[in-house]
Amino acid sequence: MRVGALIPVKPLDKALMRLAGLLDGAVRRDLQEAMLTDILACCGCVPEIERTVVVTSDPQATKIARAHGAEVIADHSPPRGINAAVARGLEVLDQPALVLMADLAGAQPSDLEFVLANALEPPGATLVRSLDGTGTNVMLLDPPGVIEPHLGPGSLRRHLDHAERLGVAVRVLDRPALSLDVDTPTDLAIFMRAPVDG
Repeated sequence: MRVGALIPVKPLDKALMRLAGLLDGAVRRDLQEAMLTDILACCGCVPEIERTVVVTSDPQATKIARAHGAEVIADHSPPRGINAAVARGLEVLDQPALVLMADLAGAQPSDLEFVLANALEPPGATLVRSLDGTGTNVMLLDPPGVIEPHLGPGSLRRHLDHAERLGVAVRVLDRPALSLDVDTPTDLAIFMRAPVDG
């Protein structure tokens, strides 16, 4: 399977706001830049990923993306949220779309290959469940517009309901390294194998 990876990236100075009580703004920004760099490098190591598209309005995220050979699509100005950014990216992909969050800190090429190897035949949507079981951290949409993105808290149920209304087949996968997106103190503690204070 040959696919295009799609990564939405919000303005870096607004990234990881749920870690504001734990990390100052500069550290949060550095952390988001590092996670974006890692997921872009991860995509670059998967032969089935023919192109990587980053949707962002952030100059530094744009620089990082282009340094890794990714195409950059300008996000709405001002940004309209993650679903609008993903929808914008899906418009330019003419192949199955592997939608990835920019804060999948533990993702390895083998994890992305696992998703590709277990994807549904088209038309269909393959979703990777978040750690708490309610969110969607990765989507493989074949074709790209087979369902609309409904990312955010509780997104898994919204995606399943939306697909059912459309009569689209869905497969839900669990993959530990893809289930953790680092955006809360608990997520960060799990990733670092450290206890959470308080």
